[in-house]
Amino acid sequence: MSVDFFADNRITSQDINNANWKSDYHNYTRIQLLTNCIWDDNSTLVDAARDNDGLYRKWLSRFSGSINTTINQMKDMGVTYPQDIDWSVLPNDSYMLTVNFSLDSHLTTRDDTDYYIIENPMCKDTAFKIPMMRASSWKGYLRWSCVHRLIQDIHNLNDLNQRDRLIKSRIQLSLLFGNEQGVEVDSARGETYLDDIFSKKFGHDSIIQYRKQMKAISSRGMMKGKLHFYPTFFNKINLDIINPHKLETKSGENPILMEVAPRERRQTHGVVLLYAPLCGGSSGTSFTAKSDLLTVVQALEELMLIYGFSAKRTSGYGIIYPHCKGNIKGPNLAQIMPGVNLRNGNEFAFRSGFSGLKNALNIEG
Repeated sequence: MSVDFFADNRITSQDINNANWKSDYHNYTRIQLLTNCIWDDNSTLVDAARDNDGLYRKWLSRFSGSINTTINQMKDMGVTYPQDIDWSVLPNDSYMLTVNFSLDSHLTTRDDTDYYIIENPMCKDTAFKIPMMRASSWKGYLRWSCVHRLIQDIHNLNDLNQRDRLIKSRIQLSLLFGNEQGVEVDSARGETYLDDIFSKKFGHDSIIQYRKQMKAISSRGMMKGKLHFYPTFFNKINLDIINPHKLETKSGENPILMEVAPRERRQTHGVVLLYAPLCGGSSGTSFTAKSDLLTVVQALEELMLIYGFSAKRTSGYGIIYPHCKGNIKGPNLAQIMPGVNLRNGNEFAFRSGFSGLKNALNIEG
């Protein structure tokens, strides 16, 4: 969308109360055109556009109502989630984990656009403008959850003889998510957060041992990781308002508007990740695949039920209802999950939240 398009479609004071202005345009495009009010430095038009009965809220509601239609079009085009996977081109122990969930609190994801009528737009797909969470965001949140579990294990450890086990856990995370940023296998300097944690608990030699084992897997210590994520698309968008209060007056003066995927039990969304052990480090065994699956499931449960996976998650955003459901598919699932009843020999479905999946994997707690 060029700058000329915005320049040629400026909204005026006569148009600001006309809900049918530019009705032949997509509702998202009309919302973007409201941004001209900001660049024209016209505070009256900005306030009118953002008002409770303003065009922004009206068009956002219409935009939200059209999202399901667009998502169905994307599904018909095959650009959402993979429906059929050719397992023959992937390692034998590959699998796909899908968790379908409903939000128990609002969720928001920060968009990169600077040209918008409010300061906190929700992230949207570049082509279809559907509210979404990027695959890279899922990867970052889940990695954080795994690292948080590792750090808790280190802090709660009394037996220093468990050092080698925790170094292996750190290597496992690098194999799952890719190499740690800032780690150079040819350097013995501890420059990362985990280096500092390990050095304080086990001494500097633990840093050297980690790099030595990583170099044995990859001479440069560089790897992409076994986990590959897909974006999550949301079929509704709404507004949330944050109203910071002054300590002196105990009242709010400048409410902050923020686009969110709303809390709603009837709406179901999905997180999808593909496990494809293409890198080294004892890959290609059912034991390793199950160990990796255990790590992912435990971290995913804590992320979605306790910590949240949203911007402003420290304020309670991005928590799901416990009763999620989903499935795992893979050509060698009978070896990864022995003794479990599989559908068609390659799929396990769970419906009672993470507890059903954990019971199948024999995870306690």
